[in-house]
Amino acid sequence: VLTNPIWIKILLPGDINGDSQVNIQDAILCLRLVLGENIQIDKRVYTAPYPEWLGQRGDVNADRNLDITDVVTLLRKIISQINNREENL
Repeated sequence: VLTNPIWIKILLPGDINGDSQVNIQDAILCLRLVLGENIQIDKRVYTAPYPEWLGQRGDVNADRNLDITDVVTLLRKIISQINNREENL
């Protein structure tokens, strides 16, 4: 019997805000991370330098660099999801 269960949330690649969806909101957050701007997740504001976990969420292409290629990769992923949804209608 667990008296203190531990909950682990598994995030989708590209789900920067942790809402279990990958969408334009994540792309905007990714761009703001790349630009070093303040971002807000769950009513909490983060400023550069960002916590390590946040930088990891923004590194969409997993090359250990947070840059514009992560934004482009994320946008391509979102467009692909939209196209797949439209094909299944």
